[in-house]
Amino acid sequence: MQPKTALVTVIVTAIMALALTVFAVYASAQEPSWQQILGVGQSRLFQTDTGRTRTLAIKLLQSGTSAKLEWKSGDTLLSRELLQLSADEVRRFSYYDGRDSWVLTPAEPILRLPIEPGATWEWFGEVSNGKQSLPGQMYYRVGNQQPVTIAGKSHLATEIIGYGRIGDLSIIKQQLFVPGLGLIQEEQVVHREGQPDSLSTRLLGLEGKIRS
Repeated sequence: MQPKTALVTVIVTAIMALALTVFAVYASAQEPSWQQILGVGQSRLFQTDTGRTRTLAIKLLQSGTSAKLEWKSGDTLLSRELLQLSADEVRRFSYYDGRDSWVLTPAEPILRLPIEPGATWEWFGEVSNGKQSLPGQMYYRVGNQQPVTIAGKSHLATEIIGYGRIGDLSIIKQQLFVPGLGLIQEEQVVHREGQPDSLSTRLLGLEGKIRS
């Protein structure tokens, strides 16, 4: 190989390597992982529409293929969800609602990657607490990104909307996620025999009204 040809080959190889590196960084920035979206490893303070404060913490369990999501008021556990983790999906396989522990069969997908506006998925299964089993079905849709301001800084939040039924409960929920921060707002309305029960929870520092 002539010196000039060898030099050209080295330059081309270097450019290709640089391009692949830039692409990988760009792809990583454009397609955040579920760890970034969920805000794994962080503990954050929220406030409800009734003025109460509560803490959300999401921790990886020892296996690294599951995680624990807990809502607390002081030292009191309000609810807990156990999640199964894979490269492109997060599934909820059990939860504690403050009174009973429930198991979902099969596990319910609550997040799928890549997150793209308009993407949809569904779940059909059973929810059991060992004493009774209830039929369940949920439908999910990814909404458009929307700008939000948190503690004076601008971010883009992704909306995920879920609706369905578990037993005689009709459920509608809207969640907003910011990569790196995790969940920043959750709106949930539960109807039992026509009687609605709603709860809105917002990250402290989240400014303004978020459209839903």
